Amino acid sequence: MEAISLKQLFEQSKENLRNQLRGKKLPRDYQQIQEVLKSTFLDLLAGDNEFRLSLIDTDVKLLNSLIRIHLPSYDASINDSIDYVRLSKQKIKTWISDWQFLIFQSISGRYAEKEIENSLPITEELINGIIGELETICVEIDDILSRVKNDREEIKKYYENLLRERTLDKMYPQILATLRYVWKENKKESSYNKHVDTLIDDFENYGYKVVELSTDTRSYFTFKTNPRVDSEVMYLPAIIKIVDGGKDEIIEKGVVYMPEN
Repeated sequence: MEAISLKQLFEQSKENLRNQLRGKKLPRDYQQIQEVLKSTFLDLLAGDNEFRLSLIDTDVKLLNSLIRIHLPSYDASINDSIDYVRLSKQKIKTWISDWQFLIFQSISGRYAEKEIENSLPITEELINGIIGELETICVEIDDILSRVKNDREEIKKYYENLLRERTLDKMYPQILATLRYVWKENKKESSYNKHVDTLIDDFENYGYKVVELSTDTRSYFTFKTNPRVDSEVMYLPAIIKIVDGGKDEIIEKGVVYMPEN
């Protein structure tokens, strides 16, 4: 199953974000809006969610860098020093009537100061713009992670193909061909050398095996007529490559001599 994208995850939280922004006013609620956006962004990118859990360590490190780039950053000390509630209010002078003038004679002139609220409710258009911007960031991060994953897959395929081409049987086939003759010579009692057995065991560690003729291994051999034999005789063993989870691959076919008749 394909992992969820950041954009898809954001789709799930979009309506909740919209509801949190509705009813807010600017500039009065500027700090609250910033906190809502920051919290939403961090929940998406750094939360314990399906998107985050689908990433490997390398992707997480990249994502952390992207968080630092895209996170709405601001100096908390500066924001704390700004009174957005006070900024949202404006003092205006209003004309007072004669009777009000008599009561509030301490007021200079015939005007009194009145405080009015300047903040306006955040509009649906602005909410849509904010959500659209966050969605764009999610798409950009998805694209970056996707390119990295694709590049990683391409590199992996390249080296897997390289390893397939850099096997012993493809690079040095003559060694395995010669191994059959070494094995054959070592079978002679007068020529036996324990170091040859060790050498053959070492080849098996690399996945190559010397195979003698048997009922089950006849397909590993080439059969040739020879007037000097009166029954089947294995002249050279076969060399096979042991393939994980599949059929063994014949690297060097063995040779069997058989009577002409």
